[in-house]
Amino acid sequence: MRDFFLIIFFFSIGAGFDLKLAGSIVLPALLLAGLMLLCKPYVYRSLIHLAGDSRRRGLEIGVRLGQMSEFSLLVAMLAHGNGLIQLATLITFLVSSYLVVMQYPTPIALSDRLRRD
Repeated sequence: MRDFFLIIFFFSIGAGFDLKLAGSIVLPALLLAGLMLLCKPYVYRSLIHLAGDSRRRGLEIGVRLGQMSEFSLLVAMLAHGNGLIQLATLITFLVSSYLVVMQYPTPIALSDRLRRD
């Protein structure tokens, strides 16, 4: 049941995008996504390592904490709807979330190898 509602949630978010704007936001979205995906996990990894955990575990935790949550996607969509953030930022949040779901163990993993309940 949980997986069903997660799929509906992400589908409804994706259905609201205006693909005509994609050409004008590709470069800013890629730059922001690259910055987020590269910097945040390593900052978390360093902080977790300073707290006494291993670097490998720190990196995995950093990648998980570095991505955006579903709730933050809703807040970002509301902010975009009110003109507070650009569409490039919202798309960056979505891309980051999808990359983490596809790469690391999670309850909504694509394969049984990555599934963790």
